[in-house]
Amino acid sequence: MEACCLERCNRTNSIDPDGRSALLLVYNFLSSESRLKEVRQNDFVQNSKLFGKLLLQRYLRLTPMLITTMLLSDVFYDLTNTYSPFYLGVNSGYYCKQRWWHNVLYIQNFLDMKDICCSWTWYLACEMQFYLLITTLLFLYAKSERFAKAVFITLVCGFPVIGWLCNYYNGITFDIDKIHSTLNQLYVKPWVRINPYLGGALCGWLLHNHAQQRRHRYHNHQQQNQQQQPPHSHSHSQSEPHVPTQQQQSLNRQPCESSAATATVDSLASNNISWWRAAFWLFVGIVCAVANFMSYWHSTPTWLVATIMSFGKLLFALSIGGGILMCAWGHGGRLNVLLSARLFRVLNKFCFSIYLLTPIITLISYGLRNEPTSFNEVGSGSDFIAVNVLAVLSSFLAYVLMELPVQRVCNKLLHTRK
Repeated sequence: MEACCLERCNRTNSIDPDGRSALLLVYNFLSSESRLKEVRQNDFVQNSKLFGKLLLQRYLRLTPMLITTMLLSDVFYDLTNTYSPFYLGVNSGYYCKQRWWHNVLYIQNFLDMKDICCSWTWYLACEMQFYLLITTLLFLYAKSERFAKAVFITLVCGFPVIGWLCNYYNGITFDIDKIHSTLNQLYVKPWVRINPYLGGALCGWLLHNHAQQRRHRYHNHQQQNQQQQPPHSHSHSQSEPHVPTQQQQSLNRQPCESSAATATVDSLASNNISWWRAAFWLFVGIVCAVANFMSYWHSTPTWLVATIMSFGKLLFALSIGGGILMCAWGHGGRLNVLLSARLFRVLNKFCFSIYLLTPIITLISYGLRNEPTSFNEVGSGSDFIAVNVLAVLSSFLAYVLMELPVQRVCNKLLHTRK
């Protein structure tokens, strides 16, 4: 069940905002016995080469589509300023003639929000930086498990505190004006955004550890069964095939009694699991509801908002990761069936392209109009549906014509066939 669930996630190769990429990164790395053995046996130079290879693979996975997005953004920025009655300034988020190299190096989140080329790509910079950090910890884990765990616990305890201090001293509230005024200090900075990624990494380790424990229990059970089998039972049954003795009858009754006891224990355990599962999903539902509607509480004090935006993000990531673990362990129920539907799996393959191209499609749809846009339910709803359909179709073409060929070329260049 775990392998099937993780295989569905692996096929997507997508970028997500809630730590799933960290979960997959940790689980896949720790589940590869050959890679762990290679890291343990390598010296510093060899591991540096392996680390560089993994980093290059990740860079080539993200960068071609990012460069395409920057080119399209710059082209339609010029077209909008030339043929549209609207004017886009250099701080509009679409201007890429000066700051493009920050995007290529994935350091654009250290700029002010108004100076970022394709301002919505700040998340890719955070994701790449978090990938570097977690991959480094995985190499340390292969070399020294205890030291890596100590470093990770320090990060999990330290970054929420840093995030709380940053939010508190910037006076963060749920007021829109206050959130907008703190974009440069809080919204795009990696030390504030890393908490969900750490939660996903922790869930990935829990998934791997659970798989290891199940594997050990299975091997121990097989060994016990082999030891309990009598070596001469067949010859003894041939010598005395008739007249079942009292000892044989008692032996025949023992499996029935043990099976009845086992069935009783299993039924009690299933009831306990069902109550525990219901309580967990109720908790996840409450966390998601609070996360979606908490911004309406404009009078929330700063200390509580800072707590929600730091420790609350870690809790939210653990809740989402816990839901993934429940689905992987066979307790997802209908939610797992729904999320495993073919439609979601197909859309998930090119959600990275949707994420990058949707702002460009929105600019083209609204920025190149000559007539003013007035709100009405039918027209606005039609525009909304049309923009989403165009974004999905454009992303599908980008995935087929750009991402998929580049991935195949990179796999051939980076992976040698044995």
